[in-house]
Amino acid sequence: MLRKVISGGQNGADQAGLRVAKEFQLETGGWIPAGWRTLDGARPDLGKDYGLVCHSSDSYVPRTYANARDSDATVRLAIDFGSRGEICTLKGIKQYKKKYFDVDLANPPVPEVM
Repeated sequence: MLRKVISGGQNGADQAGLRVAKEFQLETGGWIPAGWRTLDGARPDLGKDYGLVCHSSDSYVPRTYANARDSDATVRLAIDFGSRGEICTLKGIKQYKKKYFDVDLANPPVPEVM
């Protein structure tokens, strides 16, 4: 059962996942690069609102590995799984031998009707 959503808060789906989790009263957290670094600039509100913690590094790589390490599983949402960020995430997942599920946004799975 899903209890907590961990995110690096970078932008887009990362921040949307935190908002949806909070809406459904799930725990939130995760590591964000030092200085609250996101693609949109510094976002200290992500710590206050969602429990993200600054990593000692301002690089995305150590934060990505820390989030993979601290998660039970990862959902990767992407159009390009060959991007640097997606490759980094997969390396972290594999290093910590975690489960993952990929959703290709260009060809998303069709939900089953029960």
